[in-house]
Amino acid sequence: KAMTVSNTYTVTARPAKVDLLIYSGDDFLQTILIDEDGVAVVLTGSSFSMRINDNRGTTLLTISSPASGITIVGAGEIQIELTDTQTDALPVNCQLPYDLQWTNAAGTKKTLLSGNVIVQADITP
Repeated sequence: KAMTVSNTYTVTARPAKVDLLIYSGDDFLQTILIDEDGVAVVLTGSSFSMRINDNRGTTLLTISSPASGITIVGAGEIQIELTDTQTDALPVNCQLPYDLQWTNAAGTKKTLLSGNVIVQADITP
């Protein structure tokens, strides 16, 4: 099982800029706590989608909730999970643009995070 990393992000007008460091061939698990004005956001009826592209704009990986890869864990809390197979398929030593989009129960879309996924080659197989 992957080690869990937790971060809290406040919903603002612009997405938070966050780079994600992933090791190729390792499981990746990131817990994200979402709040507005210091209060955990109610996520009932929400969905999430995250896409990782290469520098040419070609989609390399898409994960979502409730289908696969993103799980709503509780009030204001989601987990992003990539398998070892998924991280192994991503190119190493590149900055791969990504963003995480939230669609709330009313259908309003908001990009919460954006930045680069940086995949580092694993030294130990």
